[in-house]
Amino acid sequence: MCEALCVCYMLQAVTVLRAQFTDRKNTINWIAIVILLAIGTCYGRFRFGKGGSMIKVYELPLSDKTIR
Repeated sequence: MCEALCVCYMLQAVTVLRAQFTDRKNTINWIAIVILLAIGTCYGRFRFGKGGSMIKVYELPLSDKTIR
């Protein structure tokens, strides 16, 4: 989930950046770009930063008795 949100926010920032350079120049676009990049970076840092590999554990806990 974190990877998807990171990619989505980064793509939105790129889209707004493209709109800034091809459409009317607007200050609100720069604010949106900074906010979107910050949110995407936070999601990326949460997922890929120190200890981020621990949030993707899909294994069931092992018990002492195993079924054979």
